Amino acid sequence: MSNIQDVNRDRLTVAMLKSYSSHLGGTANRDGSRYDSSWEEQFAALVLYEQEHGDCLVPKHYSEDPKLGNWVQRQRAIYKAGELPDDRKERLVNIGFVFNAHDSLWEEQFAALVRYKQKHGDCMVPNLYSEDPKLGRWVNTQRVAAKAGELPDDRKERLVNIG
Repeated sequence: MSNIQDVNRDRLTVAMLKSYSSHLGGTANRDGSRYDSSWEEQFAALVLYEQEHGDCLVPKHYSEDPKLGNWVQRQRAIYKAGELPDDRKERLVNIGFVFNAHDSLWEEQFAALVRYKQKHGDCMVPNLYSEDPKLGRWVNTQRVAAKAGELPDDRKERLVNIG
């Protein structure tokens, strides 16, 4: 039994993934090309990743499946260039794919800051905040960027508006 089979035996089967993929509006191997076959395989791997991690934010250098990390980055680049076919875009959106991961991560941290303020009454998150170390580092990064004039105006305004 291969490693992939070992890892995925309790998850979706390939047949289930093809059915799921078709249900989301796609047709596997539309023209029988290697590109489409490869796209379908990576899409299936992304669906498995989303099931395991709860999101589609595959790191660029994902050690468990480097091909998937590269593929995700390529989809973002193709989308940014306006060359991602609508059917593929729709299928990716339907599983929660984020085309601008940087913006998505910023929004997640901003939401965490709003929750912090609701709980503590201010936005003075310590750099070494033990409850959420990532939030402490993010807030510090925003402060440094603002002081250096590198924080985009819209983000600066949103941060100022919450206090």
